[in-house]
Amino acid sequence: MESATSHGTKALDAARVESESGARAPDAAASAGWTRRAVRRNMLVMSCCFALGEAALVSVIVLSGAALAGDPHVAALSNSVLYLGFVVFSLGAPALHEWLGSDRRAFVLGLAAINLYALSKMTTSDELQIMGAVASGFGGAMLWIAEGAFLTKLALIDAGCEPQLSPAASASQLSGIFATILPISLTMCKLLASAVLIPYGHRPDAIRYLLGLYALVGMLAALCMHVFVREPLAPKPV
Repeated sequence: MESATSHGTKALDAARVESESGARAPDAAASAGWTRRAVRRNMLVMSCCFALGEAALVSVIVLSGAALAGDPHVAALSNSVLYLGFVVFSLGAPALHEWLGSDRRAFVLGLAAINLYALSKMTTSDELQIMGAVASGFGGAMLWIAEGAFLTKLALIDAGCEPQLSPAASASQLSGIFATILPISLTMCKLLASAVLIPYGHRPDAIRYLLGLYALVGMLAALCMHVFVREPLAPKPV
């Protein structure tokens, strides 16, 4: 999947364009109940939900070679289909994101879709694993498109709360939160695999159990994204 750095750069550039066009409204940000602390808390919660879902997906991709049953070539094929799907669906994801009209809705849809890969790997059906890969590629595209839009809007709101802060500087600071949380989540999910496979790796159901845990992590990430993340509505130009 795309890196946090590249998306932070895109968001920073978008925020700089907004800044140059004069789209800053401190009063609008304040009247909507936003403070700089609220902005950062919202970014932190989004980053945690996003990163846990993404980390669970990456862990399932790594475990794909330990398929429960079926054609061993399906493991490599399903991973390839996932990444190919990510590339293809990225072409249409911006239009779908705009149609949804909500970053949070796009996040939840994306997290739910990528979680299907872990669920499909718990089955012995080659067809379901390929279908899960396609769905996961779509979900990954939606997630990264929504992340860029979300970060840009929050940067504009943050700059609206602090007149001395440019949107570009705010985008850089918020990107730092995301870029810190993502590798931490990846490490945690890898440690989870070690915690399960080291003592129980000899059991035939160990992989299924671990895939179930990753599916649970993905479902909790989607639920928390829906419940706790506030939809950012960028201040209107004045």
